[in-house]
Amino acid sequence: MVFCPSPLLVIYLLLLQQLPPLLYLLVLVIAAALGVYLCQAATDKLGVHDHGGIVWDEFVGYWITMWA
Repeated sequence: MVFCPSPLLVIYLLLLQQLPPLLYLLVLVIAAALGVYLCQAATDKLGVHDHGGIVWDEFVGYWITMWA
């Protein structure tokens, strides 16, 4: 059996963990704002409110948790 870490963990360990705190905060704010726009656009295009495949909020929520 091959271990395949979640993309969330890979992004955090390789990219975000290395950033200074203020830059990390800037990335969080940009990711959240861009995510709101893109998720709304995807929801409008799909015609379904809160589609289960749209999980950007979970990515950003995890990054916020890991910042603390």
